[in-house]
Amino acid sequence: MDFACELYNVENATVRSRFTILALLILFGCAAAPVPRPWKLDLATSGGFTGRGSGSISIDSAGAIHVVTPGSGACSFKATTDELKRYESLLAQARPEQWRQSYAPENKCCDRIEYDLTLAIAKKTYKTNWISAPLPMPKDLTALADALQRSLQEHSCNAKS
Repeated sequence: MDFACELYNVENATVRSRFTILALLILFGCAAAPVPRPWKLDLATSGGFTGRGSGSISIDSAGAIHVVTPGSGACSFKATTDELKRYESLLAQARPEQWRQSYAPENKCCDRIEYDLTLAIAKKTYKTNWISAPLPMPKDLTALADALQRSLQEHSCNAKS
């Protein structure tokens, strides 16, 4: 019974309500801010066994996707709403100011694919590069790179035009 009285004590109610308000402020204050527009991501590849890489892709905040694939030429698409949401979510978590200029080891031998990523956002441009089997990269950069490579594979110039 004493516990129940303590729980509903007027002074405790004030403390609990302040705690609830603080918790809500922290929760909503930490929510990801919208990604500044316009933004554009470009991933270009080169090298590899043929020397031509595996293609390139660019996507922007308006949903324009441009793909170039070796042997198949260039083509353009309109991103789906889900694709744009996925990229905006990844960009909201990205910290490009912390990316290094390169994640490629000094020795780039052995016909590896080279990747060059450019992110233009909030009137700033960030560039980084790596090769297949790169040095450890930040998780936010790896997530963007993986998404772009998936999109490059999904948007084949042979399948659509």
